[in-house]
Amino acid sequence: MGISEKLFSMIFEPVFGSALLIPGMILSRGLGYYTELLISAIFTIVANFTIGRNLRKKA
Repeated sequence: MGISEKLFSMIFEPVFGSALLIPGMILSRGLGYYTELLISAIFTIVANFTIGRNLRKKA
């Protein structure tokens, strides 16, 4: 994680400036994590209903 944070700071410091670098990093990490979490939850729910429906039809 350290190299990721270092590269983020090197790349985005000119974009955000030094004052907004840490909030920008937190926002970026949060969006990345929660977007993946939401997409995974949607796939899990859809798969659960799809597989559950197929199992009920067979039984």
